[in-house]
Amino acid sequence: MSIFHPLQALDYCERQVKDKALGVYIHGMFLPPEIRPFFYSIHALRIELIESRESIMHSNLISTKQAWWLDNLDSIWNNCPAQEPVSIAISELKKYHTIRKSHFERLIKGIFEEPQMKNLRTFDRYIDNNYTMCCYLTLEILHYFGEAEFEAITYAGRSWGVMEMLLRSKYYAEQGRFYFPEDLLEKYKIPISISKENEENNTNELPEQFYDLILEIAAYGKMNLEKARENQHALPKYAYLAFLQLAQAEMFYKRLEKHNFNIFNAKTRKFSWMPLVWRMFKCAKKRVF
Repeated sequence: MSIFHPLQALDYCERQVKDKALGVYIHGMFLPPEIRPFFYSIHALRIELIESRESIMHSNLISTKQAWWLDNLDSIWNNCPAQEPVSIAISELKKYHTIRKSHFERLIKGIFEEPQMKNLRTFDRYIDNNYTMCCYLTLEILHYFGEAEFEAITYAGRSWGVMEMLLRSKYYAEQGRFYFPEDLLEKYKIPISISKENEENNTNELPEQFYDLILEIAAYGKMNLEKARENQHALPKYAYLAFLQLAQAEMFYKRLEKHNFNIFNAKTRKFSWMPLVWRMFKCAKKRVF
């Protein structure tokens, strides 16, 4: 069967998520089987977009690639997706679920456009465009469209997005860039262009106050997690299924604190199967997040 066959395209998306986003993959395991492949296709798109952008980071092709994906999105909505697996999978998703095209547009533009993060407000916008949109789409494939659900998932998406940004901090530091609010970088006197080559190299050490910055960013992520939980008992019975990624976020923030907010410590960034499965299982059993 060809990779361009819808079933093979959906399988491809699942494999991509399993290999590159363990927490998301485990989250999907707790979703109804008829929903699961489409959930993975949403996140496979996010992974594809991020990898595409990073591969042409210092190239004038970024705007061209963004335009290609936006044109492809129009084609998907016209039932003529590009002949590549992620596009075919998203086309299948559209056939069976009521989803908003605008969420995909924000995801594509958010990932390809160079962020302007002056403060927490613009940081939120960046997180929403790059991560929360996936959470919105998860709600929609679960057929939840209420204001209360979207308000809660906004906070959940920001908490998860902050975690993902912190997890990528080592990579970004090696590239000589950070995606943190500029006012916080100025507060802690951290140059935007500072980098850390590797964990053993002492010739390019980050200043001590960098970890104070990580503490403040992590506290903001944790605050969003707590806000997401505030009214969870007022949400529809099965809405918790869209929020299970918070189990990973909570584990991460606790582990980061345990290791003194040293985001470069491998122990803060590595997740194992069983603890994540067990934590999400307990949340799913109690129908909470």
